[in-house]
Amino acid sequence: AIDNMRVDIPEKMIQDQVGKVLQSYAERFGMDPQAPAEELIRMVGITETIMKENIEPQAISQLRSSFLLNAVAEAEGLTVSEEEVNAFADQIAKANFGASRDDVLRYFGRAFIEEEVLKDKAEGLIVKAAQVIG
Repeated sequence: AIDNMRVDIPEKMIQDQVGKVLQSYAERFGMDPQAPAEELIRMVGITETIMKENIEPQAISQLRSSFLLNAVAEAEGLTVSEEEVNAFADQIAKANFGASRDDVLRYFGRAFIEEEVLKDKAEGLIVKAAQVIG
């Protein structure tokens, strides 16, 4: 479905997502994810070629996936309850020793967590509706 989607993604949105991908890499390597993108690129050792051939396509794929899941959620009228937000925050807190639900909600923000829960629910619908061929 994602490969067949036709969607124009503004360059600014792509570059913002590239920044998020770079921040994710920085976190994995124990670097400061809040460093400017240029510094992250230098610290991680990413060349312009790697950026164009790997990072940007990854960012575009993530955006397309997000658009698809949001469209499914909207079409299906999916909603997120307070209990689901709290359960998701608890799950993240449990994975991060010493963090509390409130820590998670403050760090990520309620809107981000609601969006993640909504995407998870949409993905679940897609998986449930998928037919195995072969």
